[in-house]
Amino acid sequence: MKTYFSIRRNYASNAFKLVLNYSLDKVPDTLVLNKPQPTPIYFLENFSYSKSGGDKIEDMAANNLGWRIFSSRIANVFQKCNNINDIELIPLPEKAVQLDQELKTYKVLGVKREVGCVNYEDSEILWDSAHNHISSFRECVLHERSIPANFDVFLIAEYPVMPIISSGLAMKLAELHPTGFVFEKICAV
Repeated sequence: MKTYFSIRRNYASNAFKLVLNYSLDKVPDTLVLNKPQPTPIYFLENFSYSKSGGDKIEDMAANNLGWRIFSSRIANVFQKCNNINDIELIPLPEKAVQLDQELKTYKVLGVKREVGCVNYEDSEILWDSAHNHISSFRECVLHERSIPANFDVFLIAEYPVMPIISSGLAMKLAELHPTGFVFEKICAV
């Protein structure tokens, strides 16, 4: 059995929240960050940015799209992952940074590698109404044999909105005592 983790948001009540607005004409898919093809160079420029909430900018910046927007100290750990070619760390555009200069070093995580690895028998899955797609997990269990040994970051192909990280990467991140997120344990058998 091997342990992995997902990153779940856990923002403070006084957290700074980045609000992203967009036109469907310019941004037909906000999840392009987590698609196998490279994210278009000017993708983040297609949004307008405003702030809400408090003034505390956490290591994972609160936002209305559920993106993983990380401080430089967290992004630096991701930049050292074993499968660096399977992720993107995209700087926020200047129009977002104008809201608070601390955002200048923040990067949006895009995970490009999907691994089909859900253990359907041992997972507790919440399905959509047609029972075609996973809506969420009560408990997520993965097939260890399906996950390449050297992968530190990947998406579950059957549920590609939840980045998974190795226990080694999670430990390096935990040493920083990050704010704005917690780790959720996921077992692979």
